Amino acid sequence: MKGGGAPSPISYVEFSVWINSNELVVIPFSISYYTWSNLQIGMHHIDRRLDRIFCNFSYLENWSSCCVNILPRNYSDHHLLLLFSSYLVGVSKPSSSKDVEVSYGLVFLHQ
Repeated sequence: MKGGGAPSPISYVEFSVWINSNELVVIPFSISYYTWSNLQIGMHHIDRRLDRIFCNFSYLENWSSCCVNILPRNYSDHHLLLLFSSYLVGVSKPSSSKDVEVSYGLVFLHQ
């Protein structure tokens, strides 16, 4: 809800039910950091961790390593979130087998 008001308790319950019914989990942040600021200075300044990236267990099974980096805030009151995911791929060679890590990064924008 824009304007600084707190969402209704029913919204929290509905969102929690939706997360649980879809078997979603939060991908961990690489560092503990706030994702939102009210951009005020002094005693009215507020920082919160509002933004998260969710995934299901199937994603975690296929992507063995993932974390969220929080990028510097530019023009918004929210930071950009950068998702890093990687998995190991077995590569067969005539004389040996070697694991190769494949990594991807996605930026999630908040509007």
